[in-house]
Amino acid sequence: MIPELGHLALWIALGVAAVLGVMPMVGAARGRADWMALARPSARLLFVLVAFAFVCLALSFVGNDFSVLNVATNSNRTLPLRSTLRAGSRPMIDRESTDLPDPDSPTMPSV
Repeated sequence: MIPELGHLALWIALGVAAVLGVMPMVGAARGRADWMALARPSARLLFVLVAFAFVCLALSFVGNDFSVLNVATNSNRTLPLRSTLRAGSRPMIDRESTDLPDPDSPTMPSV
């Protein structure tokens, strides 16, 4: 249920972002102060919704909710809590890379 709430919050945030991007600009063009006044509360609501979605994702990592693709891809049950919270932001050095030879070298690439 937590991932679904975060997903819903992101969809609502998308609508709020559309209102935030259009209504104040149209209000400025038409001289409508009430439409321009929507900018500040819309920005605050957008921040709250995205922050809520982030907390829902973090709770999914802590609870090992593998129904979430990001959690299933970047986490496992044996990770300690500190590593679990960092699982979605692993540095690139942890990933497999291919070392290619210099362009003029006759050697083969190695993995």
